[in-house]
Amino acid sequence: FDVGFGGSVEIGRTKRECQGDKCWNGTIAANFDVGGGPFGSAPNPASDPLACGPEGAQRPCDAIRLQGNLKVGINVQAGVNCEKVEGKIGHNGVTINAKFILAEGSWVEVGGSRSWVLVNSGDILPVIDIPLSN
Repeated sequence: FDVGFGGSVEIGRTKRECQGDKCWNGTIAANFDVGGGPFGSAPNPASDPLACGPEGAQRPCDAIRLQGNLKVGINVQAGVNCEKVEGKIGHNGVTINAKFILAEGSWVEVGGSRSWVLVNSGDILPVIDIPLSN
C-alpha cells in the first residue's frame, strides 16, 4: 500500500498603482496518489540467506516474484489574482502495474514489467472561477 502527497504554494501581494491598493496573488497545487496491490514470492532454497535485497535489508533470493499494483489520485490547481480565484480539480487516471522476476540473483535472472492505463487523467471540476469583490 502506497500513499503519496505533494504540493506547492506561492503567495504574494501586488501593489496596483492606478487603484492605489494592494491585493493577493499566487498559486496552489496539490497532488494525492494512492496505490496498492498483491505481492507474492517463492524463495529459492539454494540461495544464500543474504544474497538479495538492499543494503541493511538483505534476504534470500526468490525463485519467482510477482508484484502488482493499482494507482489512482486527484490533483488540485488554483491561482488568485486581483480580480478572481480560478483553478481546477482533476483525477490522475487509473493505472495498473505488473512486475515479475524469475531466478533472482542468479546468472539466468530474467524479469519484466508492464503498465496499463485503464482510465486517462482528466478533469473532475474543470473550471473554478470565483470573482473577487472590490
